[in-house]
Amino acid sequence: MTAQGEATLAPVVAGVDRATCAAGVEYAATEARRTGRPLDLVHVAPVGNGWLALIGQDALRLARSRAVVQAGERVPVRTVLQRGDVVEELARSAAAAALVIVEQLPPHQQRRRSRAVAAELAARVDAPMVAVPADWVARSGSIVTVGFDPLAPDDVALAAAVREARLRRATLRVVVSGARGDLDDRLDGLGADACELAVEGATGDPVAALRRAARTSSLLVVGRHAPTPPRPSRLGAVSWSVLQDPPCPVLLTPPGHVHHLGGSAGAA
Repeated sequence: MTAQGEATLAPVVAGVDRATCAAGVEYAATEARRTGRPLDLVHVAPVGNGWLALIGQDALRLARSRAVVQAGERVPVRTVLQRGDVVEELARSAAAAALVIVEQLPPHQQRRRSRAVAAELAARVDAPMVAVPADWVARSGSIVTVGFDPLAPDDVALAAAVREARLRRATLRVVVSGARGDLDDRLDGLGADACELAVEGATGDPVAALRRAARTSSLLVVGRHAPTPPRPSRLGAVSWSVLQDPPCPVLLTPPGHVHHLGGSAGAA
């Protein structure tokens, strides 16, 4: 690929909150290498606090070193230090991104209650986004999981899950709420015949069903709905709940699903 061609590609953007953001940076670097895109590492420091900006610069230097090792020298890795509100500034970076990666500390690692940056960002941006648990470690096996509600089918999430399973040569696991409906026809139309497929029925709480499946998954795909007044958020109850403590990396698809109140495992 030429330097000119690289410049035209939208980047993978990774938020770097602290020097220990190893999981998120490594995930982002892997995606940049896999897709041939440049990687932008972004840290947001508060306005007027020079000390925290210096700490942010140190975090970016360490993150860049990690990213170069993971992605290789052929992937352009850039560091960006921004000032302002973390969600506002990451949303600005996301506007031109092909994919946004945010690492999230699990509750048991938080010294005090922290801001739900991943959920806030996912609620307002349109770019595909992955929330990576800080304690995530890649497994040798690969399973891509997605929920499906026949009463409110989300073809955007289903198509993304099929695409990711095919790219990763992974098993596609579909967690179905209730009857399968026309799931088989939808999967056939999306090319899922090229994947190892596992369809599991879910009863009870859809969030609990997805979380159980995600504990043995390498990726959980969750849909988002297009914002409509008076609901400006792109997240529904299921996606918001999953993002509070993701068991594995969670891919939030671009908004496209029509939101239906009262949906189940497949609803965003």
